[in-house]
Amino acid sequence: MNEDVIICVVDDDDRVRIALARLLKSEGYATRTFPSGLALLAEAWPFDGTARVVLTDLRMPGIDGIALARRLGASPVPPPIIFLTAHGDETAAAIAMQDGAVDFLEKPVQDADLFKAVARAAAQSREQIAGLRSPDKCENGTGNSDHATAKGSAYFPGDDEPRNLPRR
Repeated sequence: MNEDVIICVVDDDDRVRIALARLLKSEGYATRTFPSGLALLAEAWPFDGTARVVLTDLRMPGIDGIALARRLGASPVPPPIIFLTAHGDETAAAIAMQDGAVDFLEKPVQDADLFKAVARAAAQSREQIAGLRSPDKCENGTGNSDHATAKGSAYFPGDDEPRNLPRR
């Protein structure tokens, strides 16, 4: 049931990133790992209707988790964000939640708490994708969203518009 969701794990600590990916895979989620927010933003996300969730650390080199969440929030289809950090404080949690985070968890996190947060975020992403496919949400009535692109196009989370990708 969870294999239809990709969890993007963003953490500058290799051990944490790998452990989280393994844990999420044990629950049936597909995962992608990124050592930084900038690495995630450089990744192309095709408009393929796949639900995505971002699980990110708060403090990282380059851009921090809050800045990453803000950049992703400007996406045509912003993914739900979960913060998982060892540096949590009330101010950071309040900012994250005001910016639309699904949850703000502190390390070390209990597996059950992580799975609940990811399940909520995955449900939110699935609902968002379903809403984009709904004919009443589209001007052309085809069930394709205004953000859908032709084959060969992809969205880079740091961009405002999709890019045409070179043909291979």
